[in-house]
Amino acid sequence: MKKFFFIILLSIPIIILSQNAYDLKSLIKEAKYFYREYFAFIDPNFYIRNEDYRFFNEYLTHLSSDQICLYIFLINKLESNITNEKNLNLTMKELFKQVIGVKKNIAIENSIIVLISVEDQIMKIERGLVISKEITDKICAKIIKHRLPFFNSGNYLQGVIGVMSDIQYYHDNFDDYQDLDDDTIDDKDKEKEKEKEKEKEKDKDKDKDKKIEDDELINEEKENNNNNNGKYYIYFIIIAIIILLLIIIIIFIKRRKLSKVRNSEKVNYTLLTKI
Repeated sequence: MKKFFFIILLSIPIIILSQNAYDLKSLIKEAKYFYREYFAFIDPNFYIRNEDYRFFNEYLTHLSSDQICLYIFLINKLESNITNEKNLNLTMKELFKQVIGVKKNIAIENSIIVLISVEDQIMKIERGLVISKEITDKICAKIIKHRLPFFNSGNYLQGVIGVMSDIQYYHDNFDDYQDLDDDTIDDKDKEKEKEKEKEKEKDKDKDKDKKIEDDELINEEKENNNNNNGKYYIYFIIIAIIILLLIIIIIFIKRRKLSKVRNSEKVNYTLLTKI
């Protein structure tokens, strides 16, 4: 009886370990739970927090507008029997067929599946026929080369966003990258980076000019306000002086009337005394 319990206790870690490693069936099963029309991010091991999903929106809006279906699998590890290149390629093709091929509302030709296995340090990209003309094998190799180190170092969010931005970028600029080898692709990327830097510098200069213009407008408004305030102050003084003069005039008129009345009373009094 003790041996039986001992065997069960030994088997528990093995069962847990086997559940943590993914094969084709478990990947397909996970994809069903995380389904979206044009995007699914399958992260069963919760490498990325839910509140960080908002960073995907910029790329999702763009890709979905072009009806590109993107599935990203971020898992901890694969079954050992499919980690070799041949079996992994077959698994990716079958995964593409079973996950994307059954969807009715999306174009299979414009679909992409990205698989990242963190512990195995493996990243694979499978594409439909149309999108593969834009995101070529060489482009895929470049994306993997540049983005896999992020996952290996634990920067999962940056890695996923990097993959999405690369797919968007090469999709938008595929005319510039047709028939290029690895070296020329790198050169083209450098040219694009330089162009981006120049655009950023131009934008900075524009922002500076705009800021200067805004500061000038603010200063003009302040000067106008000060001038207006000065004018209002002068008007206020003039009105106050006028009111004061009116008061003085009114007081003067009243005093004159009072003096006339008093004078008339004195006259009447002297007349009465004479009589």
